[in-house]
Amino acid sequence: MSYSVVFTGSIEPEKRIRTLDDIRTYYRNGEYSNEVKVQLDKLKEKLKSHPAGEKDIILMDVDETALNSFEFISGTDFDFYPHLWENWMLKGEIPSNEPVLQFYREMSAAGFSFMFLTGRMHIFREATEKNLKAEGFWPYLRLITRLEEEDGLEPAVFKTRVRQSLTDEGYRILANVGDQESDIEGGLALFPLRLPNFLYQI
Repeated sequence: MSYSVVFTGSIEPEKRIRTLDDIRTYYRNGEYSNEVKVQLDKLKEKLKSHPAGEKDIILMDVDETALNSFEFISGTDFDFYPHLWENWMLKGEIPSNEPVLQFYREMSAAGFSFMFLTGRMHIFREATEKNLKAEGFWPYLRLITRLEEEDGLEPAVFKTRVRQSLTDEGYRILANVGDQESDIEGGLALFPLRLPNFLYQI
């Protein structure tokens, strides 16, 4: 996998983001957090009309959704170095994405249950669990990582299969929140939501 700067987002950001320094400004001056909050506030309004049942869940991605690696990636000048990224994940100290954490807390208090679905391999599971809990994402029903035999699957294929499996178990996915098109491609969620990510595309 390689990182590339991709101009995505909901409020015509391609008109104002041109350089790596522009991206750094966008993340550091609050624009990114504000855009994420606006999108999640709209999702909260939609979810109000769907009171959570016993097997209703909100499915959430991990990297650049629940957790925010902007400063780490900025420090590599937006290049991808596999060994650095693996060490970063294994440390289990990636900061939370603040508006997403607030959304998680509010919806959890309102009775909604969460699962986390990540493209990370199973070897990172323990570190990911530690990281999520340390940043406040606890409790949750399940953290789903890739098994060894799933390593070669395209992200959209892997995540669609997982959503289908959850549906087959009887879960209803009220919302599916991620930062990549591959996070939401394939449907099987009542309210899919793609958050902005100007750091990389998978």
